[in-house]
Amino acid sequence: MWEAEAGVAVPPGCVIHHVDWVKTNNTVGNLVCVTVAEHERIHNTPGGKEFGVSLKKERGTGVPPGIDLNGI
Repeated sequence: MWEAEAGVAVPPGCVIHHVDWVKTNNTVGNLVCVTVAEHERIHNTPGGKEFGVSLKKERGTGVPPGIDLNGI
């Protein structure tokens, strides 16, 4: 779903995170592309859920800063 909206494949080193943590809620508004490190922070640190929400607000359907889409 995210790939169709973004128009690119999920970049290497990235994953798609479910903002509300409900894996069956695959609406575009609930999906955000994050790096593996960001995903670890979301799931394994205090305040991680809020961090995921803030990333969605910043990126929408975009990719993390510094991710090169030319190699996809």
